[in-house]
Amino acid sequence: TAPLYRRLRRRSPSAPLTNIVTSEPGLESHLVVAGGGRHGRRISEVLTQLGEPHVVVELDQRRFEAMKDAGLPAIYGDASNSHILEAARVRRARAVLCTTPEPAVARAIVVTVRELSLDTRIIARADDEESAASLADAGANRVVRPDMEASLEMLRQSLVQLEVPPPTIHELMADARGTTNPAR
Repeated sequence: TAPLYRRLRRRSPSAPLTNIVTSEPGLESHLVVAGGGRHGRRISEVLTQLGEPHVVVELDQRRFEAMKDAGLPAIYGDASNSHILEAARVRRARAVLCTTPEPAVARAIVVTVRELSLDTRIIARADDEESAASLADAGANRVVRPDMEASLEMLRQSLVQLEVPPPTIHELMADARGTTNPAR
């Protein structure tokens, strides 16, 4: 869609542009990655390497074009827009991964996904406890906190060095993540 928008802009520089949304063909039981920044791009690269069906929704033109140039499946648009999510076939997706660090944007994405599909699993990123609670309240099934995951990985590595048995490490990590509360 990006090249099409450029052509339209050259033809009518002052005319307002409207979204042109086309569905990605063949998307079924796939993952939708909302955000193609550092985390979203890495997720897409690994999913592509594994041959897992997915699509990234990215609003930043440069990131979108870089992803397309790298052969990664991407849709240009705002992931909080229901038309864009429908183009990503969110109702047929196994899960939506909301990677954006901006709390208000992440919440808007979660709310829109939940309005479109009660069944689609939503895994969202939050940088603090307040944002994590807000995303869980909005309908996210799981909330991942990168800062917490980094500290837990450092702890896990330390426990390995101390030769703590793997089942004990696994149990400690689950307790630290609060797996009894799935949204956190």
